[in-house]
Amino acid sequence: MCKKILIIDDDLYFTRNLMEAYLKDDLSFSLADSLNRALNLLEINDYDFILANVHVPGGCCHVLKAELKNQKKHAQVFFMSNLDSDHFLSQEAGETCFLKKDIGEALNRVVYEI
Repeated sequence: MCKKILIIDDDLYFTRNLMEAYLKDDLSFSLADSLNRALNLLEINDYDFILANVHVPGGCCHVLKAELKNQKKHAQVFFMSNLDSDHFLSQEAGETCFLKKDIGEALNRVVYEI
């Protein structure tokens, strides 16, 4: 069964490389380069996983969990960042956050082990 993943990040080089690394796998990706685009995609699509950079144009992606709850959707949300401070603050808030440099290993763990 194809797993649907929404990636929210304004670094197009990073997202393209991430998707290319998983082309042969049974995964379907959607991309949003801003919080507004992500919220629009969430209104019309269901996802198994959301991988969101903590800060993107339009705001902080931590609002996604509240929006998913309002829409009664059950995607698992994982955050990522290049910044140690975002990583630390997200984890302090009880969120799962990965450093972007470790995202390949993290995505494997999230998608294939959960």
